[in-house]
Amino acid sequence: MKYTKEQRLVIGRRIYDGELTRYEAAEEYEISEQTARDYMRLYRDVNHLPPRKGAKRICGLAKTKSASVPTGLEDLQSMTKEELIDALVMAKITEARLKKAIWWKELVHTRRSFLWRFLDFRVQFLLTSACVSRKNIYKRRLFMTYSADYLADLMVRMAHHSTAIEGNTLTQGETKSVLIDGYIPRAMDMRELNEVLNYKAFMSFLVERTQEAAPLSLALIREVHALLCRDAIESVPGQFKTRPNLIIGADFTPTPPYLVPAALTDWIANLDAQMAAAVSDSDRVLALCRQHIAFEHIHPFPDGNGRVGRALMVYSCFLADLTPIVIPVERRKEYINYLNTGDLNGFAAFAADLQAEERERMAAFS
Repeated sequence: MKYTKEQRLVIGRRIYDGELTRYEAAEEYEISEQTARDYMRLYRDVNHLPPRKGAKRICGLAKTKSASVPTGLEDLQSMTKEELIDALVMAKITEARLKKAIWWKELVHTRRSFLWRFLDFRVQFLLTSACVSRKNIYKRRLFMTYSADYLADLMVRMAHHSTAIEGNTLTQGETKSVLIDGYIPRAMDMRELNEVLNYKAFMSFLVERTQEAAPLSLALIREVHALLCRDAIESVPGQFKTRPNLIIGADFTPTPPYLVPAALTDWIANLDAQMAAAVSDSDRVLALCRQHIAFEHIHPFPDGNGRVGRALMVYSCFLADLTPIVIPVERRKEYINYLNTGDLNGFAAFAADLQAEERERMAAFS
């Protein structure tokens, strides 16, 4: 969005005076953080002001000496809603900084780097959580109730089961060793190693985007594919198919390449409409199962459609405040049969059973 010089000066003044951080200005005025910084410098130079020496800020929160730390229930009860939000965010930031010192911010913004891929996911979770804006904390309360250990466990199981369904030979123990311990226990195929390593980037993405309540979109779907298929497929990660593809033994023909964007746009709209009309969690699970079958029938990418579809199902579960659905490789035949036959009610009952098992696992980590 373009602004006049007067408008840029107003934005710059608000940043310089401490009314907004650069990050908050970027969000409010739909500009980049660097542009917000430039506006502040423009205001400073035009008015011949000294460099700003205000309180240092992290993720939009000022570190002021007057900020008190709640020590008990009475302190919490006496705090306003805004003070409670600030206290929660600052606690997360402090925890993250203690974990990985002062260079966490650079890591968060380069999460696709090789170093980031080998970080303990529990540290990734804390770092990413610390960067969530205050207004989104209350929007995604459920996510904050998940422990970092549970999310690390979820990452390992998703990586193992989803890739094993497609033929990856790493055991769950080996997957845990690679993702959590940062240790490669044996000689293994680089493609298989990358397939499981990519789930670190995906889980970081899952934490960040669901806390932002980012809705499904074509761009998000392509980003999920790019994250999960990096260095793991022959085609370009994040790019829709350009040639027709077939599924061995399937009694349907996937959507032609030129119709994929339109088909996925309709797919997103249909899922949104079904979730909005749902009156119970059972209705929402039924909608997710229906759309998962539809996604696999579209088969929008040259490769990696299964793992992307299952990842989007988990993503949608978090958006809808539902227990995640993790499909185990031991029940692969049942799962594939539901996809092939389109048995929606059977698939929904199957998913409900998996959610019940997942809730027991979540309770063990609480």
